[in-house]
Amino acid sequence: MSGTTITRIRRALLSEFEKEADPTRALQQQAYMKSVMPYLGVTMPVLRSAAKKCFHRSSVALPRYRKWLTPDSLAMLEEFIVTGARWDFVDGIATRFFGHLLANYR
Repeated sequence: MSGTTITRIRRALLSEFEKEADPTRALQQQAYMKSVMPYLGVTMPVLRSAAKKCFHRSSVALPRYRKWLTPDSLAMLEEFIVTGARWDFVDGIATRFFGHLLANYR
């Protein structure tokens, strides 16, 4: 997956999430996580729904992520971890994506 495609998908995701933003919930999420990082106040069901819409429009099937998940995608994963540095987000990346890379690209 090219850098341009990744950037386009990232922007589309953020746009979808911002449409569903709930400022009150965002403050509650931020307090719960004890974080100064910004939150949008998007619940997990809304996040999943928005992501499915976005990936469907981008013609990138979610179950097929392993096809593009190669050592070349490490920079993208690093950006995800650094910009979304919260345990609830990073844990999934570590187990699903890095686990796949370690198992298949020793």
